[in-house]
Amino acid sequence: MEPEKSMLELHDVLIKEDILPRLDLVESGLKTVSDDVVSIKHGQKDLELTIYKQGQVNRELQEQSNDMITQLLGAVVENKKSHETITLKQLDVREKIVLGIFGVGGLAGIITAVAGCLMFFF
Repeated sequence: MEPEKSMLELHDVLIKEDILPRLDLVESGLKTVSDDVVSIKHGQKDLELTIYKQGQVNRELQEQSNDMITQLLGAVVENKKSHETITLKQLDVREKIVLGIFGVGGLAGIITAVAGCLMFFF
């Protein structure tokens, strides 16, 4: 019985001095890892929420930008159409002026030529 008792005492010493301290270290390490995992999960949820909110804000800004671009392009097209209309009206007025000048100049030239001929012959 004595060898069995000494073996039991040796096992008891090994368990108390070697295995239990190691087990305490493993348990504290697991606790630390568990706390880190919980912290990472909370951080991940916060990050997902932040990304969701930023995506929503970006979509709203993009919609506003698209609306402003559409309005701006519409204004530019309208301005160009208006400018083309004004240009056509200006050309019409210029054509009338040019025709009037040439018409008056032509008539005046004819009258001057006839008067010159009359003065020359009489």
